[in-house]
Amino acid sequence: MEQVSEEAVALRLDLDRHTHRERRRAAEEADRADLLEGRAGAAAWAAAADADAAAEGAIRNSKRILEETFATGAAVLGAMAGQREVLKVRRGRGGTEEGPTATGRKQTRALPSSLLSLPLHSHSPPSGKPWTSCMA
Repeated sequence: MEQVSEEAVALRLDLDRHTHRERRRAAEEADRADLLEGRAGAAAWAAAADADAAAEGAIRNSKRILEETFATGAAVLGAMAGQREVLKVRRGRGGTEEGPTATGRKQTRALPSSLLSLPLHSHSPPSGKPWTSCMA
């Protein structure tokens, strides 16, 4: 009987040790899962941050391109305004243009009729289409 009670005590101690080890293994496994989930969460956060940075770069690039396009358009319109003023002056002189000849003397010649027929206050290109479709 003593031997049976000693064996029961020994089995109880072994069972307690085994239960304790199993609980510790389960806790370590849960910790590992939390760490892996945290890494996956960090990776998702990093991917989102990279996407945001790429979007900001694309926005900056688009803004720069729009500013360059606006500056080019303003320069073109300024040049056209200058040409318009020249045509107004020439039209006021009766449709003639003075220019140097190969000999250095000035020679007067008539402007082409296509230039004389252009309206001076037109805000659209000669084709009648909007400017945006002419540039496409």
